[in-house]
Amino acid sequence: MQYPALANVDSSVPNMDFEVMRDTLEEVDNRAYFDFLHCTPDEDRNRDGLMTYLRNEEPALFYCFENITEAYQNAYFSVLKQRNALLDSYRLFRTAQNTLYDVENVKLIDKVEEQVAAEQPAEGKKRRKKNADDEEKEKSQALQNTKRAKTLLKSPETDFLSQEKFSTDFPFKQFVQVVKKGKNRVNLLELNENSGWETIYHVNGAWQAEQLVEKLKGMGKKCMTIKRIRSGMDQEVFSYKVLCSK
Repeated sequence: MQYPALANVDSSVPNMDFEVMRDTLEEVDNRAYFDFLHCTPDEDRNRDGLMTYLRNEEPALFYCFENITEAYQNAYFSVLKQRNALLDSYRLFRTAQNTLYDVENVKLIDKVEEQVAAEQPAEGKKRRKKNADDEEKEKSQALQNTKRAKTLLKSPETDFLSQEKFSTDFPFKQFVQVVKKGKNRVNLLELNENSGWETIYHVNGAWQAEQLVEKLKGMGKKCMTIKRIRSGMDQEVFSYKVLCSK
């Protein structure tokens, strides 16, 4: 039988060295500890000798040591995986932020300046007088353009904490839709991949959810805010999610 936890020789992975195994053996089973000392030659009083003794004479203790070591290693690998995921997430965020700043914002500013320059009347020429309807349409269009520009130029890191692809694996049974009083809620358990949703944004409270919904709706997206049904006061700000359509 293989015992990968205790047998692991990778120095970066948590394991039991001889001193730890010996002291643990003395702590949990004094009889087995003295049997090992008296029944094992001096040259075998090392880690390999102790593992051989436990495997042959005290298999239950060996199995216990193996499980303890495996628990440490599982925790180590879990932390390592989470660390790498967080680092990758930050690198992706920084790359996206730099790209947005260096490319999209610069291009947007250039386009706005070009549009402003194009709106300037040529010297010696008079603009055609506009009627009231045309002026009202232009005002409305200018307002929409201003909102759109504010949306595009807004700092991305303030919009949400993280995001994930929409999936029915998300624990929707723990959430309800946030609606105004008197409005009917959507049954979240009926949502599926054909419902038109694409992204789930994790936001820091109700205020950030409102800001993100305003931005996404300005981009022509359909949104839905949901909130965890039960959460402690210390978890309240992390209870809100925003669903966004394709």
